Amino acid sequence: VLFLEMGARTVYIVLSVLGLVLSIYSVYIETLKLKDENYTALCDIDETISCSAVLTSEYSVGLGLIEKYLGKDNILNIPNAYYGVLLYMIQIALGLMSGRIGIHLRLFVSSISMIASLFLMYVLFFIMYKACLVCLATHVVNTGLLLCSVLMYWKTSKPKVA
Repeated sequence: VLFLEMGARTVYIVLSVLGLVLSIYSVYIETLKLKDENYTALCDIDETISCSAVLTSEYSVGLGLIEKYLGKDNILNIPNAYYGVLLYMIQIALGLMSGRIGIHLRLFVSSISMIASLFLMYVLFFIMYKACLVCLATHVVNTGLLLCSVLMYWKTSKPKVA
């Protein structure tokens, strides 16, 4: 129903802005927690449901992979939240693009972000055994972005029936 009222592209832009806000909040949580170990984020419910614990874990930088494979000092070994800020800024720009190239780029970028989300959800639930409400919200946003992208692609690639 929401897609019919607003259009997939508008929903895509709104979700991208929401993802950007969530990523900026993640940077805020991480920064405060690293400065003050006693800091408690609004999304810290208990030891298992804790944004600050997840956002300061070894997996919160470079997906937990960059340091392992490319070294700690590699330029790509930055906090995941910074990747999120960059990703959602790109998503907003792509949402403003029209035409087939915009549709293809949105589908590509949202697919890559969904792959990262699936990996990070696996880490959360099966390696860390923790939940992060902000992280889960970004995974929902990424799922929505992918669905919007697929819908836009599908709508424009359907053969025209005379």
